[in-house]
Order: sequence, then structure tokens, then C-alpha cells
Amino acid sequence: MKVRDKLIQLYGGLGVTPSLENFSSRKQLQKLTYLVEAFGIFLGFRFSWYLHGPYDRKLTAVLYDDNRDESDRDVLDTFPNEKKILKKLKEFLGRDIHSSRTLELIVSLHYLDYIGQKQEMSDEQIINRLIELKPQYTKDESKYYLKRIREYLQ
Repeated sequence: MKVRDKLIQLYGGLGVTPSLENFSSRKQLQKLTYLVEAFGIFLGFRFSWYLHGPYDRKLTAVLYDDNRDESDRDVLDTFPNEKKILKKLKEFLGRDIHSSRTLELIVSLHYLDYIGQKQEMSDEQIINRLIELKPQYTKDESKYYLKRIREYLQ
């Protein structure tokens, strides 16, 4: 199956209709794809830090169908435990699945936590780093989502 078709299928499995019409919708798709991979469905994207947290420019090209080499890349039709993974991800996100702001927070925290654990950073250091990079988030909401990330992804 082509990676673009698989993405559309996965978004549908999460109850999200993909849209590229506005920034918030595009950000939602970037963050959901990051989380799909974090939960265990590896699609071959490589996220790095950008203005709104982890981002992959090739993913944007795939979503816009601008890069045939990327869009035509084959992935598995069905991944091991795919339905179970999508169910767990939907449970983890709940209503937050439709909030690009909260998705940005969750994905940014996960990314910084992953890097922070390699550097033996404390939770407080990880949260402080997030707030330094993204002062629009509070310590309380950051602590809450870091706890949820650890509950669901470890």
C-alpha cells in the first residue's frame, strides 16, 4: 500500500478526516502521525524539532502528494496489532485528538522526554525545557501530560 493511502486509512481509524485547508488541521496530521509511530506503527518518517514541535517535511510533501518518491513509497497494508494500537491511541488522546494545541504539547513533551531520558534529565528538567521552548504551556498541564505519556507509552 502507498504511504499516503495508509496515512488516510490510519487517520480514518482514529476518527479524523484529514484536511489540509488550514494550519491547525495540517498540524493535527503531523502530530497524529508522530503519535501513530510512537505507539508502534512505523511509517518511516523522521521527525526533528521545529517551531511547533516535532515535524517532518517529507510528511507534508506526502500529505500534499507533492513528492512522488515519498508518496509512492510502499508500506505494509496492515501492521501487527494495528487495530489494538489505534484503539489505545484513541483512548490516550480522547477529546484531545481534535485539539492541535494539545497535540502539539503532547508530541513536544514526548519528543523532549525521549531525548531527556537519554541525557538522564529529570522530569522537572524536561518540563522546564518544554516551557522554555514553548512558554504558552503551564507546568501543571505539562506534568499531567508527561504522566499520561509515561502511562501509555512505557
